[in-house]
Amino acid sequence: MSQCKAKTIYGTQCKNNTNKGPLCWVHARKQYKVHVNDSRARNADLGLYAYDGKKDDAIVFKKDQYIVPYLGRHTSLTPSDPYKKFAYKINDRHYISGTNPNSSYARYVVDRPKRYNSEFITDDRKHVVVKATKNIRNNKEIYAQRNI
Repeated sequence: MSQCKAKTIYGTQCKNNTNKGPLCWVHARKQYKVHVNDSRARNADLGLYAYDGKKDDAIVFKKDQYIVPYLGRHTSLTPSDPYKKFAYKINDRHYISGTNPNSSYARYVVDRPKRYNSEFITDDRKHVVVKATKNIRNNKEIYAQRNI
């Protein structure tokens, strides 16, 4: 567990703890409009969900809207690396490691074919973001094809 990285309305650091992303659940819902919960996909532990606090049918992310950045340490991995499932492949030699549970919410995006509602976008060698490819409604899980 680590301390939430968000600032309060008074300008001080939030005192809440986090174990699923860089922010506590309050600030994750407020700043990114997401929360982490058990995934509905088979063979996946946790998933990332859109959350706005409104009615279930409310659209949280519109098509082409950025959802969350993929943050983490830039590294190189071997094909047999056990942490590969939490990494995003930029090219054959460079990955963004999401092994630290508090590094990024994008690590919880599940790869579920035929259900994709978002995609990973690489704007250059350093930045990767998750972008909606369809409208995503409140409390719906975010799925994208993982580049591993």
